[in-house]
Amino acid sequence: MLLWLIITILFCLIVARDILIPIALSVLLGFMLYPVAEFLEKKGVPRILANLMVILLAGAVLFGVIFLMAKLIGSFMSDVPGMKEKVEENLSEFQQTINDWIGVTEEKQDEMLSKQSDAIYDSVSNFGKMVFSATATTVFKFFLLPVYVFLVLFYRDKFRIFLHQMIADRSRHTVENMITEISHVATKYLSGMTFVVVILSFINSTGLYLIGIKHAILFGLIAAIFNFIPYLGTIIGYLVVLVFALATQDINIAMRIIPFFFIVQFVENNILTPNIAGSQVKINPMVAIVSLIISGTIWGLAGMFVVIPYLAMLLIVFKHIPTLQPLAFLMSTTGTEHHSISWEGIKSKFKRWFGKNDQ
Repeated sequence: MLLWLIITILFCLIVARDILIPIALSVLLGFMLYPVAEFLEKKGVPRILANLMVILLAGAVLFGVIFLMAKLIGSFMSDVPGMKEKVEENLSEFQQTINDWIGVTEEKQDEMLSKQSDAIYDSVSNFGKMVFSATATTVFKFFLLPVYVFLVLFYRDKFRIFLHQMIADRSRHTVENMITEISHVATKYLSGMTFVVVILSFINSTGLYLIGIKHAILFGLIAAIFNFIPYLGTIIGYLVVLVFALATQDINIAMRIIPFFFIVQFVENNILTPNIAGSQVKINPMVAIVSLIISGTIWGLAGMFVVIPYLAMLLIVFKHIPTLQPLAFLMSTTGTEHHSISWEGIKSKFKRWFGKNDQ
C-alpha cells in the first residue's frame, strides 16, 4: 500500500510539474515576503496594498538581478570568438601532457576523440534541446508567480483556519505549534540564504578577480546563486568556473580556483550560513543529497532549489505526530552529533591536546 502511495505521488509530481513548480515556489516566496507584508499591515497599510507593494519591490529587485546578469552575459558572449584560439592552445597542451605521462600520441588521441565526437555531439545537442524546452516552458509558467504569491499572502489566515477546522479540537494546539514552527523555519531559512547568496556574490567576484579570472563578476554571481542548493550547489557553481578557466586561461591561474573554493566553502559552512540562515534546517546530509538528486530528476533545477525547505517543513510535521516521529529521527541530524565535524569540536580537541602537552 505504501509503495503504491509513493508511486502515485511521484507520478503526480511528474505529470503536473508545470503547474506544481510555480505553486511550490510561490509558497516559499510567500514565506520570505511575509514579514515585510505583516510589517506594512501593522503600520496601517491595507492587506491588498501591502501585498502589492511587497510583490512589486521583490519584482524590482529580481528584474535588477536579471538585467545585471544579461549585461554580464552579453559582455561574455562578445569575448567568445577571441577565446577559440586559447581553447585550442590549452587543448594542445593537455594532449601533450597526456603524451608525456602515458605515451598516447596526439594523433592517437585525435583518432579516439573523433570516434566519439558524433555521439557526444548528439548527446549534448539532445540535452541542450531538452533543457531549453523545459526552461522555456518553466519561464512561461513563472509569469504566474506574482499572482500565486499575492494569493498566498492574501489568504494566509484562511489557510490557517482551514487547517484548524480539519483537525479535531484536542489536536488544534499541536497544529498551531506546527504552523508557527514551519513559518519561522521557512522564513528564517529563505531570507537568510538570500542574504548569504548576496554576500557570497561579493566574496566570489572579488576573489576571482584577484585570482585573475576573466568575467569574475558573472562567474562570481553564478557560483553564489547555486548556493541555494545545499551541499551540491557550491561544487556545481565552482566547477562551472573551473571548467571555463581551464579552457580559456593559463592552467596556473585556473588551479588557484581550487584552494579559493575550499576557503569559501569553509567560510560559508561555518560562519555565514550558521549565523545568518541559522541552523533551523536539521536535515541529515544523506537524506538531503538523495532528495536533491530525486527532485532534480523529477523537477530539474527548480526541484533542487525547493526540496530542502519543504523537507524541513515535513520534518516539523513528522516531529509533532507520534506515529511518524521515527521518520523524523531518520531524516534529522539527531543521533550523529558525536561523530559530526564542527568548528566547536575542532577547537575543543585542540584545547585537550594542548592541555595534555602543557601537563
